[in-house]
Amino acid sequence: MAINHVFKETDDFYTIVTPVSNITTRKIGNNISAVDDYGINGGFFNSSNGYSNPPTEALSIGWSSIYGDHGSTNAYGNKSRGTVVIFEDYFDNYKLKGGILRATSITDVKNQLGQNHRYKAMIGGGSLSLGISSNSTWKDSVFSDEDWSGLYPNLALTNRTCLGLKNSGSETYAFLAISRGWKSLYACRDYLKSEGCFDGIFLDGSGSSQMRCLTNNNVNIYVNNGDGRKIWNIVTLISKS
Repeated sequence: MAINHVFKETDDFYTIVTPVSNITTRKIGNNISAVDDYGINGGFFNSSNGYSNPPTEALSIGWSSIYGDHGSTNAYGNKSRGTVVIFEDYFDNYKLKGGILRATSITDVKNQLGQNHRYKAMIGGGSLSLGISSNSTWKDSVFSDEDWSGLYPNLALTNRTCLGLKNSGSETYAFLAISRGWKSLYACRDYLKSEGCFDGIFLDGSGSSQMRCLTNNNVNIYVNNGDGRKIWNIVTLISKS
């Protein structure tokens, strides 16, 4: 184990595995290679001035109790899409939990789950709905309902980033993964299922698919800077040691 995380390499994905209590999100407006964080790229965004300049607005929810609000809605509040929520559960003696629901906004998350929880982070993307066994059924139901026009989940057209959640004993773990080469969203679903995740989301892909992490030898840092573009936010480890 490299400090408080595991860096995994398979034929198809690089993955950071860490307790869900150790992840949050923050805005960087830069390439992941320009920061000291360990983590992956976050959700979707607009770059009206081109990818070599900082992004101009968020298209996915991004909220952190540490770094604040840097994305209040999914698709301007018009689409109910997959969102990771990390919170201390008011109804369970404030036990820290991680889950995924479909929401339009930060307000919608709190309306669905309740106002009395202690929220730690919200990370928007698209639902992978791992409880649905068939990839084609997921594509024709949840994926279609979230209205991802221009994305083709069954085709390996680009690099991918995804985030899965797995329960193990009393702990919930986050799997922060980027693909090794072009993969389909089906491949993301299949991979997270193979790791035992109970649910997951996909995040921005293509040249936005980026990662920075200390490897398991505690010496080398793996950096994938995508196509060099500047991204809106990252899913980052709170503590690297």
